[in-house]
Amino acid sequence: FNCTVFEADHGKDALQIINDKKGNINLILCDLMMPIMDGFTFLKTLKGMPAFQAIPVIFLTAKNDKETVTKCVKMGAKDFIVKPYDLAVVSEKLTKYLSAKS
Repeated sequence: FNCTVFEADHGKDALQIINDKKGNINLILCDLMMPIMDGFTFLKTLKGMPAFQAIPVIFLTAKNDKETVTKCVKMGAKDFIVKPYDLAVVSEKLTKYLSAKS
């Protein structure tokens, strides 16, 4: 894929980037544990904005308990990658969701 990548230090910055790009974001790869605005708050805020609800969110995190995974999925996350991660797994999941957007 020919992609442009935007990087944010935390969820609040990510929301600003998404707003600035007017939703022209095809996928969000997001850590669950971030300063200022964590992944749960980020996802809740994003899914509460009708213009951005369809953007798939994949969480990348060290939290691998069933409760966390279930909460992420119920909140609207498309997928979950556990740290330490295998780049082949990350690539496979990114390809899956970016292909679906094509």
